[in-house]
Amino acid sequence: MEAHILLCFLAFVLWKTPGPFCRAAGLGDCPRKVLDELAQIRMVDVVLQTQRRPEIRLRRFIRPERRPTILI
Repeated sequence: MEAHILLCFLAFVLWKTPGPFCRAAGLGDCPRKVLDELAQIRMVDVVLQTQRRPEIRLRRFIRPERRPTILI
């Protein structure tokens, strides 16, 4: 029971901590907007097979067309 209360408290603190940063960035007080902005950034690994080496792995980031406002 005590562990459950501790986890709920930590979740609450983690949810409320970004509030002042959201207000400063003009996103309101809801951290959901920050999570939605960050969810638009994707990462993919491009794997190219070669004859001499096993493979070439290139990590690329796919960004949305408009820049997420929280990251500015």
